[in-house]
Amino acid sequence: MEFIVLRRSGSLSVSTEFTLPKGFLSSWWRVTFRDLWPQGRNWQLRICMSWFLYLGFGERKAYRALLVQDASGGLAHRSMVFPRYSKEPFMEEGDLQICRTFTAPKYRGLGLAKYGVQEILRSGLANSAYYWYVVSPMNTASIQVARANGFEERGFGHKQPLIGISKLGKIVLSEHGNKEARRVPLAQATRSASRGC
Repeated sequence: MEFIVLRRSGSLSVSTEFTLPKGFLSSWWRVTFRDLWPQGRNWQLRICMSWFLYLGFGERKAYRALLVQDASGGLAHRSMVFPRYSKEPFMEEGDLQICRTFTAPKYRGLGLAKYGVQEILRSGLANSAYYWYVVSPMNTASIQVARANGFEERGFGHKQPLIGISKLGKIVLSEHGNKEARRVPLAQATRSASRGC
């Protein structure tokens, strides 16, 4: 499986051009023993939560979600924030990844995802480090959300299985190689990404 890997400096200024439509409210979720996972429950999300809460991967204090709810309190959009951990070795201390974004089908096209990512950037959680965004090349809507929020391509990544199991593997950068990718100018990385794998 291959991915497009995008990155944005946390020190860059963040615009406020994306706003919530009338009738929607946003809030932050953080894990507690009374509230172990955000809205939009599924088994994969529960497993990811368990990794951070119980196994101690990553800097857990940064693990959270930006939620957007409709007028009835239902989940309209969710964007997760994951700290660095072993499955993304190209990240360094203080880096964060925006991932597991979800918008309810009936609310797609309203700009909720762009707003959610924007608000995560505005939070300043990675103000001296980087935000990362890893997405399938087929997910053009998600790529557009990232680019609209100032993310730029660092290259392509691929899943490197662990003992033959893809789910347990890690994502490595194909073009520039893990931490060395941080030293490649963004323009050069973007040109390399545009050539394809």
